[in-house]
Amino acid sequence: AAALKVARGALSAIINLEFHHASVDAMALKSASLDFAYSLGVPHHVPDTVSAIRSIAAKLKIGAPPLLYHRYSRDEIRVMLESAGFVGIEFSEAPPYWCAVGF
Repeated sequence: AAALKVARGALSAIINLEFHHASVDAMALKSASLDFAYSLGVPHHVPDTVSAIRSIAAKLKIGAPPLLYHRYSRDEIRVMLESAGFVGIEFSEAPPYWCAVGF
Protein backbone atom coordinates (compact mmCIF):
# COMPACT_ATOMS: atom_id res chain seq x y z
CA ALA A 1 0.00 0.00 0.00
CA ALA A 2 2.92 2.36 0.66
CA ALA A 3 4.28 1.87 -2.88
CA LEU A 4 0.82 2.59 -4.27
CA LYS A 5 0.70 5.86 -2.33
CA VAL A 6 4.09 6.88 -3.76
CA ALA A 7 2.97 5.97 -7.29
CA ARG A 8 -0.25 7.96 -6.93
CA GLY A 9 1.73 11.00 -5.84
CA ALA A 10 4.37 10.69 -8.55
CA LEU A 11 1.82 10.16 -11.32
CA SER A 12 -0.96 12.45 -10.12
CA ALA A 13 -0.80 14.65 -13.24
CA ILE A 14 -1.67 11.74 -15.54
CA ILE A 15 -5.42 11.60 -16.09
CA ASN A 16 -5.83 8.31 -17.98
CA LEU A 17 -4.33 6.14 -15.27
CA GLU A 18 -5.94 3.90 -12.68
CA PHE A 19 -4.40 2.29 -9.62
CA HIS A 20 -5.56 -1.04 -8.24
CA HIS A 21 -4.49 -2.79 -5.05
CA ALA A 22 -5.43 -6.42 -5.59
CA SER A 23 -4.03 -9.89 -5.99
CA VAL A 24 -2.89 -10.52 -9.54
CA ASP A 25 -5.50 -13.23 -9.97
CA ALA A 26 -8.29 -11.01 -8.62
CA MET A 27 -7.74 -7.79 -10.56
CA ALA A 28 -11.00 -5.90 -11.09
CA LEU A 29 -10.18 -5.20 -14.72
CA LYS A 30 -11.95 -6.42 -17.84
CA SER A 31 -10.17 -8.98 -20.00
CA ALA A 32 -8.28 -7.47 -22.94
CA SER A 33 -8.54 -3.96 -21.44
CA LEU A 34 -4.89 -3.00 -20.82
CA ASP A 35 -2.60 -1.28 -23.32
CA PHE A 36 0.51 -2.15 -21.28
CA ALA A 37 1.49 -4.07 -18.15
CA TYR A 38 4.57 -3.53 -16.02
CA SER A 39 5.81 -5.77 -13.24
CA LEU A 40 8.91 -5.05 -11.18
CA GLY A 41 9.87 -8.22 -9.32
CA VAL A 42 6.36 -9.21 -8.26
CA PRO A 43 5.25 -12.59 -9.68
CA HIS A 44 7.95 -14.62 -7.96
CA HIS A 45 6.23 -13.71 -4.69
CA VAL A 46 3.03 -15.37 -5.91
CA PRO A 47 2.73 -19.11 -5.24
CA ASP A 48 2.12 -19.89 -8.94
CA THR A 49 4.22 -17.51 -11.05
CA VAL A 50 3.03 -18.89 -14.39
CA SER A 51 -0.59 -18.50 -13.33
CA ALA A 52 0.13 -14.89 -12.31
CA ILE A 53 1.64 -14.16 -15.73
CA ARG A 54 -1.38 -15.78 -17.40
CA SER A 55 -3.67 -13.55 -15.34
CA ILE A 56 -1.74 -10.49 -16.50
CA ALA A 57 -1.82 -11.73 -20.10
CA ALA A 58 -5.60 -12.11 -19.97
CA LYS A 59 -5.97 -8.44 -19.08
CA LEU A 60 -3.82 -7.20 -22.00
CA LYS A 61 -5.27 -6.18 -25.33
CA ILE A 62 -4.11 -8.28 -28.27
CA GLY A 63 -0.61 -7.10 -29.17
CA ALA A 64 -0.19 -5.12 -25.94
CA PRO A 65 3.19 -5.82 -24.34
CA PRO A 66 4.12 -6.66 -20.77
CA LEU A 67 7.44 -5.49 -19.35
CA LEU A 68 8.65 -7.90 -16.69
CA TYR A 69 11.60 -7.79 -14.33
CA HIS A 70 12.15 -10.86 -12.18
CA ARG A 71 14.88 -12.75 -10.39
CA TYR A 72 14.59 -15.74 -12.73
CA SER A 73 16.98 -16.56 -15.54
CA ARG A 74 16.20 -15.57 -19.11
CA ASP A 75 15.34 -19.17 -19.94
CA GLU A 76 12.92 -19.43 -17.02
CA ILE A 77 11.24 -16.16 -17.95
CA ARG A 78 10.97 -17.21 -21.60
CA VAL A 79 9.27 -20.49 -20.64
CA MET A 80 6.82 -18.68 -18.35
CA LEU A 81 5.94 -16.07 -20.96
CA GLU A 82 5.58 -18.63 -23.72
CA SER A 83 3.32 -20.77 -21.53
CA ALA A 84 1.14 -17.67 -21.07
CA GLY A 85 0.90 -17.29 -24.86
CA PHE A 86 3.47 -14.59 -25.53
CA VAL A 87 5.69 -14.60 -28.62
CA GLY A 88 8.40 -12.19 -29.78
CA ILE A 89 10.07 -12.20 -26.38
CA GLU A 90 13.15 -10.00 -26.11
CA PHE A 91 15.63 -9.30 -23.33
CA SER A 92 17.72 -6.24 -22.59
CA GLU A 93 21.48 -6.50 -22.86
CA ALA A 94 22.06 -4.03 -20.04
CA PRO A 95 21.00 -4.16 -16.42
CA PRO A 96 18.39 -5.13 -15.47
CA TYR A 97 19.13 -8.09 -17.73
CA TRP A 98 15.96 -10.02 -17.10
CA CYS A 99 13.54 -7.68 -18.80
CA ALA A 100 11.35 -9.21 -21.44
CA VAL A 101 8.71 -7.87 -23.75
CA GLY A 102 6.34 -10.30 -25.41
CA PHE A 103 3.52 -9.71 -27.83
